[in-house]
Amino acid sequence: MATVVWETVIAFGLEGRITAFVMDNATNNDTMVAAFADRSREAGYPFSAINGRMRCMPHTIHLSALKAIGALTKEESKKSQSRQGGYQEATTESLSAQRDAEATQTEDSPESTAIGPASAVGKAVFKPPAAQDMAEGGCSLV
Repeated sequence: MATVVWETVIAFGLEGRITAFVMDNATNNDTMVAAFADRSREAGYPFSAINGRMRCMPHTIHLSALKAIGALTKEESKKSQSRQGGYQEATTESLSAQRDAEATQTEDSPESTAIGPASAVGKAVFKPPAAQDMAEGGCSLV
């Protein structure tokens, strides 16, 4: 993996400009960053394997949430364990042009369950001032 990353950096002329990588917690990413640091040092570019490895915050929060849900009940624990394998696979799944077109067609169909901009969410968040507050010249935030 480090070889491919290094070759990509060279192809785009980014040698010496990479300061860190943001990745999930897989241990092979630690290995890749260490190998990248070695190649950088050999090429005369500063790069720290320790400071150049950052964890992806949304991924960390997601894994923490799964653990918290699993701690609630045995049933929820089984559900959270069953979801863990698919999460990473879903993010790295290749997407064919045909599958992408099907997904787009589904999302754009009238049966789509997407919430429109005129939903009740805005009404709940942006409540108009109460009549009594308006009479007193004030404004209510709630």
